[in-house]
Amino acid sequence: MDAKSLFEQWAVEVATLSAQKGSRSASLYSKIVRSLRNFPNPINDYETLRSVPGVGVKTVEMLCARLKVWCEENNEIFPESFNVMAKPKTQARKRSAVEETESGSKPKRKKLYIPAPRSGGHGIMVALYLLDKRQRGVTRDEIIPVAKNYCNSSFSAGSGSHYSAWNSIKTLMRHEYIEKIGPRYCLTDSALGIAKELTEKENVEDFDDSVAYSSPPPSPPLAPCSPTVSDTRNQPRVLVASDGRHYGKYKGISFRVYEKVDLEVVVLVDNREIRSSKDRAFFEEELLRAGVKCESRTLPVGDMVWVARHKISKKEVLLDVIAERKRIDDLASSIKDGRYHEQKDRLRKTGMTHYYYLVEELRNMTVTESLIKAIASTMASGFYLRRLSNTENTVSLIADITRLVTDTLRFWG
Repeated sequence: MDAKSLFEQWAVEVATLSAQKGSRSASLYSKIVRSLRNFPNPINDYETLRSVPGVGVKTVEMLCARLKVWCEENNEIFPESFNVMAKPKTQARKRSAVEETESGSKPKRKKLYIPAPRSGGHGIMVALYLLDKRQRGVTRDEIIPVAKNYCNSSFSAGSGSHYSAWNSIKTLMRHEYIEKIGPRYCLTDSALGIAKELTEKENVEDFDDSVAYSSPPPSPPLAPCSPTVSDTRNQPRVLVASDGRHYGKYKGISFRVYEKVDLEVVVLVDNREIRSSKDRAFFEEELLRAGVKCESRTLPVGDMVWVARHKISKKEVLLDVIAERKRIDDLASSIKDGRYHEQKDRLRKTGMTHYYYLVEELRNMTVTESLIKAIASTMASGFYLRRLSNTENTVSLIADITRLVTDTLRFWG
C-alpha cells in the first residue's frame, strides 16, 4: 500500500491548522509537505516514511495513527509494515513491568539532557533560538558566528585533532533536539523550551517575531553556489589586463569582473505599487528615508526586485530576489478570480529562487479559512511568506532584505 498521497494530504491539513493558530510548527509542516511531494519512491512502510527528509519520529507516529484510523473508517486492513515502531514500545513496557515487579519499585525516569553551560551544544541551541524564530532552518555558516559568542570551545578543529565545538550537533540530533533538512538545521518543538531557558540564562534580549525585524532576518543564502574545487574545468578564468581591470572567461564567453566596492544594491519598486491614490510615492520616499537606494519603474512581474548597479558605468545586473506585496483583501479577491495561482506561476517562471510574499493584514477584516489555506499553500510552495500588520512594517522588512542582500552577496574580485 502506497500511502504517500494520504500522508501528504494529512500534512497539508496540519500545516493549515498550525498556520491558523499562528503556531511555529506551520513552517515545519510546510517543509514536510514539500518533502513528501518531492519524495521519488512509494511509501509502503515505516522505515521509508522515516527516511523522508524532515519527517521525525513524532510526525511518523502521528501519520501512522491517522492511517490506522483511515483504514478502520474505510474497511481497509492496516498494513503491518507501518506498525513496526509499536513493537519495540510494547516490549519496552513489558520489560519495565518485569523490572518493577522484581525490584518492587518503579524504574528510574530517564534524565532530561541539558547541554553543559558554555559548551558547543549550548552555543548552538542559543544561536538557533535567536536566528530561527520561524523554524525555516539555518545553515552551519550562519550558526557558528553567533554560537561562538555563547561557547568557550572553538568551532575550528585544532592541529592534530578533528574535534571542534560543532561536533556537539551530533549529540543534539541524537536527542532529537535538532533536525537537519538539506543543508539547514532547525530546533524541534520539544527543544524550543530548553533553548529558550538557555538563552534567558545568557541574558540575551529576545525580540517579538510578530513585527518587522530591526536587524536583517535570517534567510536562505543569496549567493549562488560556487563550483567545487575538484571541478576545475567549469571554473571561470579571471585575468588582469594592463589597465588593471579584471576580465573573465567562462566556456568561451568573455565578461568583465567588478569588485564589490564598485557596486551598489538598488531596490526597484513597480510604479503601480502605491499605498493609496493620494500617496503614490509612499514606498519610494520611505525607503529613501530609511537609507535604501530605491527607484520606481514598470516591472513585468513582481512588485519589488533587487539589482546590483555599477557606480560609474551604471550597468545593472538583476539579482536572484523578488517580492510580491498583497493586502489581505486583495489576496482574497485574487483567490476568487484566479489571479492568485497565475501570479505565483509567473513568479516561478522568472527562474529566480528567492521569492518573498508579503501579506499586509487589515484590522477590520476576518481571516477566512480559504485565506488560511492559501497562506499555508504558499508556504508549502517554497515561498518565504511574511504576514505584516501595516504598510510601515512592509517598508521596514524591505529595508532589512536590502541590507541582507548587500551583506551576503558575493562578487568576484
